[in-house]
Amino acid sequence: MSFFLEIPQDGRDFSRFLHCMTRAAAQALLDFETPRGLRLKVSSLSAPNFATSYTLGSVGVVDGSLSFLYSSLALSTPSKSSEINLHHVILGYRQLRELRRPDEPWWWEQWQGGKRIDRKDTLLYGRLFLPNSTLEALYLRRLTPTRQLRISCVSDSTLNNGGTILALLQNDYGKYSTEYLYSTDSALLGVRGLYNFGPDPRTSPSASASAVTSEGSVLAEPQYGRFSAGAELYYGVLNKSGGVSTAIRFATLPQHTGFPYTMTLTLNPLMGNLSSTFAVKAGPQLSLCSRFDFNVYSYESDLQLGLELWRLRSKSLETAWAEKLLREGWKKRKARADEDVIGILKARVDQNWKIGLLWEGRIKELLFSAGAGFDLKRRDKVLGARIETRGDKISNPRVLQSSQSEAKFASPMILLGNDILVPGASFYLLRPVPLSCIATSIASPANKTVTVASPNDPIQGVRNDDDSNTADGDSCNLPSVKP
Repeated sequence: MSFFLEIPQDGRDFSRFLHCMTRAAAQALLDFETPRGLRLKVSSLSAPNFATSYTLGSVGVVDGSLSFLYSSLALSTPSKSSEINLHHVILGYRQLRELRRPDEPWWWEQWQGGKRIDRKDTLLYGRLFLPNSTLEALYLRRLTPTRQLRISCVSDSTLNNGGTILALLQNDYGKYSTEYLYSTDSALLGVRGLYNFGPDPRTSPSASASAVTSEGSVLAEPQYGRFSAGAELYYGVLNKSGGVSTAIRFATLPQHTGFPYTMTLTLNPLMGNLSSTFAVKAGPQLSLCSRFDFNVYSYESDLQLGLELWRLRSKSLETAWAEKLLREGWKKRKARADEDVIGILKARVDQNWKIGLLWEGRIKELLFSAGAGFDLKRRDKVLGARIETRGDKISNPRVLQSSQSEAKFASPMILLGNDILVPGASFYLLRPVPLSCIATSIASPANKTVTVASPNDPIQGVRNDDDSNTADGDSCNLPSVKP
């Protein structure tokens, strides 16, 4: 349900971080966005610490955006589109890994001449949308190995007071994680928490199988699955409205010998909405997912089914015959995870026969996305497509040019939303936590759609474009649901 990245940097371990979204697997398979119109994106990593990105689109009118990113910790993303691992760029089903022990603060200390010279890592990001001159910015600061401060803001004439600011303090201790937030929109206060049942990574030894050492001490039993529970609570001071939701999840771990799967159950007691999801990796290149929503007040329900299929490059006829002549016992060189991947096909359908298709892949130096949406009850729906291209000097396309941009450190911290991996880097750039739509009133009638503190909703006035198959840990972002 999140991305796992191991980055040795000056002896420090940035390998584990927390990813919230208890329903991230279902959202990656069911909530993908089908492109609209034609869009060209170009990104450049001009220096290890600085990157720029440009977007030009045509959806009725010509529009675009300019963005930059600065990181105090050098990025090491591939410099060519042909070298980028598609598993790091495309959202899909990801299996959880075992929880890992957080870094100790003294591990990060650097001394020279009797003085500490280490500094807290910082990331700055900004993006300007044209022609409506909407501006979004992000400031990210690692305070300790288990604590992170994030401040994001949006400036737009369509928003109240011309903009909004969101501040979050995130903590990840492995066994549990917490998050506290404040938004200037409605003076919203919020708290989230997630608890992982099972051994505490801070005190329990890690082992892939039970064993007894020569001294007779018993190592930890292998963990085949993890059960997690969490909740979130919000209150708007100005509009005097609140929201609450709870969720539970069970997911298999790598030691599980069967098919990897994830089950979640989310409850919004105020709105009376109950949502359950089930996602399974049915094969090496095939994942399936289903989601069922039910409202106990209106008795309305909704069912969605989805799949993702990775397409591999077919074997060349010129080399296939030669492999048959090799002697027995000869082992073929193991290919990279992304070496034979051409692209991925995603499809979904709901009970109203609304169908969505998305194909993402690579042709030489070109990364592209093409999709279509069909409503069999409305034949006037049109198709949409989006193209992403990169030159020789580029960085991760979906990273630097996601229209909902946000950065995360690839260390043990909580990540919000559907993250997009920066291969080999210590930051994650992803969709922005919406600021203006976090504090939506909950006191609406039951027949209206109300969002309560949903951090994946698009920012008002900002376009919303839709990121290794393993993850490490979990966190606390329990999505609210619609009545």
